Amino acid sequence: MPLSLTDYEFPLSPLSRICYAVPKMSFQPRFTITNRMTQAITRIERARGFLEAAQLSDDWLREVGEQALIREAHHTTHIEGTRLTLDQAERLWKGEMVPEADPDHVRELAR
Repeated sequence: MPLSLTDYEFPLSPLSRICYAVPKMSFQPRFTITNRMTQAITRIERARGFLEAAQLSDDWLREVGEQALIREAHHTTHIEGTRLTLDQAERLWKGEMVPEADPDHVRELAR
């Protein structure tokens, strides 16, 4: 089917200051938003709204942030082969000695 003039846009080229014809294109997604997706997005938005509205104490935020860092360090180094437990990682994070831990694994966590 041939295109008509209404099927084109005519933007002005910033380099040449010449008008040229560009076919109009509409976005045709190749997916369907399902009820399951909509429900998941709704749950996320509700949780986000709750967290934005909540008055969280500085102490609680600090504790949660610290726990997240400890878990991230533990799991990241565990993937790399260390055999430290989460408890050992937490004790090391707090500056405690963990004599039962492999010194190489302790150094890996300290990086």
